[in-house]
Amino acid sequence: MLKTWKTFDSSDALGEADVHVILLDVNDFMGQLSAYQLFLNEEELIKNQHAHFIIARGILRQLLAYYLKCHPKELVFEYEKKGKPSLKNNDLLFNLSHAHQKIIYVFSKKRKVGVDVEFKKREVNFLKIAERFFSLSESQYLKNLPSAQLLDMFYRLWTYKEAYVKALGQGISSFQDFSIDVKKNPLDINHFRLSEFFFAEEYQAAVAIEKNIPCNILFFKLNQDL
Repeated sequence: MLKTWKTFDSSDALGEADVHVILLDVNDFMGQLSAYQLFLNEEELIKNQHAHFIIARGILRQLLAYYLKCHPKELVFEYEKKGKPSLKNNDLLFNLSHAHQKIIYVFSKKRKVGVDVEFKKREVNFLKIAERFFSLSESQYLKNLPSAQLLDMFYRLWTYKEAYVKALGQGISSFQDFSIDVKKNPLDINHFRLSEFFFAEEYQAAVAIEKNIPCNILFFKLNQDL
C-alpha cells in the first residue's frame, strides 16, 4: 500500500470513522527521554528501562492523552492474557510495534486493531522459521518461491500474521492456527482487513483492522512533540 505520509499535528483529531497509523524514528526523540520517563508509572519503569521502551510507552501515553484531552500520567492501562495493553474504561483502541529505529502506532475508536513492523534481515533461515511458525500451506508456498522473492514474501506473511494476532490479543504461538493467502486482494480474514504499507525499503509493515464499520486509514509521521 503506497500512501502519503502527513506530518501529525494538533489539528489531527481521531474521528469515529478514522484509523490513525503513526510512524516515528526513535532517534528524533532521544533528547526528550527524561520527559517521557515522567509520564510512566512505577510498574512500567520496573518492567523495562531501555530507552526505546521508555520513548515508545511515553509517546503512546502522550498520543492517547492528546486524543482523550487529559494528562499522560492520568491514563490507566489493563492487560489481556497475552499482555496486550488497553485503556481501562475507555473504547479508544490501539496497538504498537517497534523494530530497529522505528515505532508504529495504530489508533481507532471501537475497532480492534493490530500493527506489526519488521526490519528485514537477510541473514535469516526463512524456510526453517516458516516450518516452525507458519501453517503447512504457507510454509509450502514459501518453499516453492524463487529465492529472489523469499525475503520479501516471508516478511509480508509474518507482518500480516502478527498484526492479525495482535488485534485479537494473541501471540505468535497461534500462527499455525490459520493461513493467509497473500494473492488475495483485498486480503480479509475473519472480519479483519489486512493491509501492508511502506515507508522505507528495509522495513516491512502491516495493519489489521476490524471490519465492523467502514473506516478511513490515515498515515502520519510524528516528527516532534504534540
